Amino acid sequence: MRYAAGPLAGGPALTRNGNAWYLTTRPDPGTLDRWLAWMFREAGVAPAVHAVPSHLEAVRRGHPDGDTYLFLINHGTDDVDVPAAGKDLLTGAVAAGAVRVPAGEVVVLCETTDGGVTA
Repeated sequence: MRYAAGPLAGGPALTRNGNAWYLTTRPDPGTLDRWLAWMFREAGVAPAVHAVPSHLEAVRRGHPDGDTYLFLINHGTDDVDVPAAGKDLLTGAVAAGAVRVPAGEVVVLCETTDGGVTA
């Protein structure tokens, strides 16, 4: 990716060296989204949870025993329903296909590798 015009015309706007990327500009949101999606695909990165609003933070961590833990943090003002299954480690509630993350709240689910619920 190179600058098309201006004082940096012809110079690199986006470069790559192995797994490192360097962006020298601030593109419009649509262009940035396309570039990030492309970089993520190239790196084999996928979201922890698909089709959720940008104000929901979702991180999945694994344990050597095979269990995974899904951390969901709702930074927004609206509740969010997230497709997920597991036991909520903060409340003890069991989510069988979806979990509601209230506005401003946190949910931590213990998932198992076979899709069941950890007791």
